[in-house]
Amino acid sequence: MLLKDILNPINQTSFIYNAVIGQKLVHIKSENPNIYSTLINDSIIDNYLNKVSQGRKHPFNRSFKFEDMIDYVPGSPMRGTDHFGTDDGKPKSCETITNFYKILNNGHTVIIKDIGRFKDEGEPIYKLLKGINAIFKSSGRLWCNLFISKSRNALAPHVDKHAIIVLQYKGEKNWDFFGEVSDWKTNNPVHKIVLKQGDFLYFPKWAPHYATTSPGIETGHATIEIPSDYSRYAKFPQEWLGSQSK
Repeated sequence: MLLKDILNPINQTSFIYNAVIGQKLVHIKSENPNIYSTLINDSIIDNYLNKVSQGRKHPFNRSFKFEDMIDYVPGSPMRGTDHFGTDDGKPKSCETITNFYKILNNGHTVIIKDIGRFKDEGEPIYKLLKGINAIFKSSGRLWCNLFISKSRNALAPHVDKHAIIVLQYKGEKNWDFFGEVSDWKTNNPVHKIVLKQGDFLYFPKWAPHYATTSPGIETGHATIEIPSDYSRYAKFPQEWLGSQSK
């Protein structure tokens, strides 16, 4: 699977110039909820976890422990319309595969970091990242993180220093975007999106945002960082949302 396949029906060149360079939010509603099934599935996740637990070396010949690559957010359950349902929104380390499944089954959010890091040509995520890297001619290596939740919220409201691609491969996720960082303290988003399984989302760097999980829904999404060279001058959401803002 390549970037052009994920962007369909949007043209790849148009996406790069209008969204990435032009700093525009893009939400593609998929007609195929299983579009990412060959990219991310339980077998691929289990394979990655086993490689990490065995201490397989990083491409740059660095070894990482399991707890370096797997985090979890011990969030509290959603409380009605209260969006700020996490204890502190800060990730904590997960030490073993056994703990990984225990934490996930207890309803917390797990974060699998840098899932495309192994240089395996047969790995779908590695091939996708390699293709994106070739398009943007990035000097660094792209990262892909997985967020898996069961009826709990994940990270606290925050901003990212890279533009982000989101692939919703399981369930659905609620995304709130804020005009200013201070706006999340009053829970006053300027734009709201519900990502459903198979949907695609892109947003520029420094966009204040908060992703939440609806009660009773198991959800999983991947985030891919886009090189910041293509969005040097960050804008506030009021500028790049345009007519989509409130």
